[in-house]
Amino acid sequence: MLDLHKGPKTFLFYFKSTNSPFAIIENRLHTLETKSDSKNVLYLGTKRLFLEQSEELEKLEQEFLEKNRNYLETYVSDELDKKYLSHLKRSTILMDNLKRSIINPSGDIESFLMIDVLNAYYSRDFNINNISNNFKLDGVSLRLEDLKPNKSILGEIAGNSLFIDNNYYSLETSNEGSPDKLFFGNYKFVPRLKGRYDEIENKYLLRLKELIDKKINNVAENLEGILINQKETLDGLEKLADMQNSYRQGGSARIKDIGFEKTSIEGVYGIFLYVNSFIMKKNGKYYAFDKVKVGTAIENLGRSFRIIAIPQVLGEGKYVHPFVSLNGKYICFDSKFMSKEEVWARVGVYFNKEYDFVNEKRRSAKILSNVLKKCELGLTNGYNNGANTPFRYLEELVPIAINEADAKRYAINHGISEWRIFDNDRN
Repeated sequence: MLDLHKGPKTFLFYFKSTNSPFAIIENRLHTLETKSDSKNVLYLGTKRLFLEQSEELEKLEQEFLEKNRNYLETYVSDELDKKYLSHLKRSTILMDNLKRSIINPSGDIESFLMIDVLNAYYSRDFNINNISNNFKLDGVSLRLEDLKPNKSILGEIAGNSLFIDNNYYSLETSNEGSPDKLFFGNYKFVPRLKGRYDEIENKYLLRLKELIDKKINNVAENLEGILINQKETLDGLEKLADMQNSYRQGGSARIKDIGFEKTSIEGVYGIFLYVNSFIMKKNGKYYAFDKVKVGTAIENLGRSFRIIAIPQVLGEGKYVHPFVSLNGKYICFDSKFMSKEEVWARVGVYFNKEYDFVNEKRRSAKILSNVLKKCELGLTNGYNNGANTPFRYLEELVPIAINEADAKRYAINHGISEWRIFDNDRN
């Protein structure tokens, strides 16, 4: 914590310690002498003092800060390092290590699946080639010149005032016939006792501390933004490294619910999505469905790929669902009387067409992302597409609830998010 009492003393302290009275008028400090030819004079009780030499308050305050340069700059450096810089430096080292551990050949289908398809699915823009660790951390600092206020703090706190005998008086313009008065040029001031000398010095140091801390916080806000961005980048790198390690060891990799895997056929990859457990509301009743894996397969052609399999439910066993075929595999998206190729062509997906993942990376990634998203949409919101024709009637299934409260209770008890209760009664 910044404690300006620990460093060199303020000019206020030296005036107080020598019991030297002074007045502040129009942001200038005037000493008070017992003898002088000055026409500026103070009458206070039995005292008659003359206003003599004057100095700009701002200059005196700047000199005080200069005496505290080492203390202030060390404090600022320590605060920034403690809160931000040390964390940034550590994460920068981690990022360097992770980048070196990640194999990222240009134009590689596996990198495309790991990075670009995930970017499209999660609507992010993670690119390992654009990651920079050059945050110029060594240049992040606040010099004394950056900390100096642009106007007098004491003048703002004290205004026109008088300091004498450890007391602080405000100087107020007045025409009343008070015996205590101060004549300054064409002005006549009446001193009003306000408090003790120390109160103003403490207020001055507190306000100075607040201003310095505010300047630190302004720099810290920028550092915090860098720290957040760096954390997101580091998180992306860690997940990518985990994916690569998983793929090297087992030929399959995923982040969250989406991933890809090698197949037994050379150059053919499966891409998949885990559709988490959900509840479907239809005709006022609620039906629960287990987590299921859906996906398709692509063939790598070097710089392009082809989708060679109809997107479907993957894995062993039959998945019982109104919009999944009776063999538990194919998902219905429109009329069951249309061919699967016709259904997918309506959303821009063509089988055996070549998609360039080198020169048209974003477009090709979005195609695969949309395939997975449409699979999930067909399962969770199939009845909201009026053209969809179910393979089986819901009446064949047993509802888990007949009202919203019981459905939510079931969801909580079975680890299903309330966001995964899909209303299919909208049509």
